[in-house]
Amino acid sequence: MISSHHIGSLDALYGFLAGGLVLFLIALVGPMGGGDIKYMAAMGLWLGLFPTIAALLIAFIMGGLIGVLLIALRIKNRKDHIPFGPFLVFGSIVGYFFFEEFCALCISTFVVGFYWNQLLHVSHIYAKGQMQDSL
Repeated sequence: MISSHHIGSLDALYGFLAGGLVLFLIALVGPMGGGDIKYMAAMGLWLGLFPTIAALLIAFIMGGLIGVLLIALRIKNRKDHIPFGPFLVFGSIVGYFFFEEFCALCISTFVVGFYWNQLLHVSHIYAKGQMQDSL
């Protein structure tokens, strides 16, 4: 599938800042390599603001899940470094080719999660009221 992805100069600049600045701020407080920062800044120029944010979100989620899995399986421990670049590449590919689908998935997950949370909250209040009536 070839994407017809056209962005403006301002969107490219915002993507550059979002991609590079987020990882730069993380690198100030933790172990983040300079290559990751440069890669996401360049991807931000190419993707634009919102697909860059989606790419970062996907990379953080996938990196966290794989990191927890590697620690749980005792392949790595908490002190080991896990390269973040492959997760950034994966997030960038998803952000480029499947941005609209990713947004639809996030929105539907949020809406379903929100209403599920409200349903649980109301049922908890109802059950609590029922319990007080029986006392």
